Order: sequence, then structure tokens, then C-alpha cells
Amino acid sequence: MKKTILIGYLILLVAVASGGFWIGRNTADPIAGATFYATIEDIDQNNFLVNGLDVNDINNRGEVYFSVDNKTKLEWRHTQITREDLQIGDTISVTYLGEVQESYPRRIVNPVIRVTLLEDEK
Repeated sequence: MKKTILIGYLILLVAVASGGFWIGRNTADPIAGATFYATIEDIDQNNFLVNGLDVNDINNRGEVYFSVDNKTKLEWRHTQITREDLQIGDTISVTYLGEVQESYPRRIVNPVIRVTLLEDEK
């Protein structure tokens, strides 16, 4: 009897785990591309000059220039913000697709897809 109950619990556990995985996989909004962390050095309307932090891999350190457009998600703690909420000195994460020009400063060719403000307070 105890063996049957144990097997029943295991089947239920596997079913719940599989269902949760399937639901999560089908409802998540995956973000493809590369992400790096940086400090904002300069802002000129929708153009940003940032300095990649040392926690990034070697390819995402140093100065990077990019632009945002109306399709770029700007957020802080999963809440939408505006471009005006981003200030020089803020720490952000930048997610982008596409090419990076090997110039100085490096330039992300396409507009980035997400900028997340990482500051604790706003």
C-alpha cells in the first residue's frame, strides 16, 4: 500500500513539474542576443556612450556607443521607464542583436532591444 502511494506521488510530481516547464516555456518572453553591463558616460538625445564594466567578458569592456528607438524596451525593476529617466553615471544592462563595429568607441549597429536600469533607487 505504501509503495502504491509513493509511486502515485512520484507520478504526480513528474506531471506537475512537466506541466510547469511546458507552461513557462510557452509563456516566457525570451530575449535573444548579447547582454553587457555598463555605466552611462554621455547621452545625446537617443544616443548613448557607455563604459562596459569589468564584470563583462573582455569583448564588452571599454566604451560602446549605441542608440535607442521607440522599439527599445527601457525598464527599471520590470517597470517601463522613459529615456529621460536614464542619467549620466547610472549603471545599466544593455541587450542587443546584430553587429558591433570594431571602431573606437565600438558602435552597436542596430538599435538595442533592451536597456535596464540597475540602480536600487529611482
